[in-house]
Amino acid sequence: MEPIISSRVHEAVGRAWVPWWRTRKALRAPSELKRANIRDLVIQRSGHLMLGAAAHRAVSQAQSYLRALDENRPSILAEHEVDTRRASATVVIGHSQYVTGDVTPQEIAETLRTYNTHQARIEVITYETLLDSASRMLSLSSARQDTDPDPDEEPVA
Repeated sequence: MEPIISSRVHEAVGRAWVPWWRTRKALRAPSELKRANIRDLVIQRSGHLMLGAAAHRAVSQAQSYLRALDENRPSILAEHEVDTRRASATVVIGHSQYVTGDVTPQEIAETLRTYNTHQARIEVITYETLLDSASRMLSLSSARQDTDPDPDEEPVA
């Protein structure tokens, strides 16, 4: 009997890998996108900063997706020709502008970095981090295009 994939995981698998046979590039990191407006993304307990409940729930949801990918690896491999062994996931949640309390964006970033060092297959980032990273990548790409000669352009003597 063929294993049954939950509808949410099936949607994630379809969303993540449908473009694969068009581009020949597999996206191996399912993402869990949550709201940016999370007031208790980082909380302070006993003088220490830690992730709040919403982030822990999102990580648990990503764990469930990864477990389903692991359990259904043979059928996904047969049907989509994608090996999900050791797949990883990214949880995008929160933004520093919405966090309540006296927590700075730097403290939020440090709390997430510390949390992520203890995670093997799931990374938690904020929308702020995602947007900053995308902006840096676009800048690098733009700078590279400005310095790389156009292969169709003739050299000027």
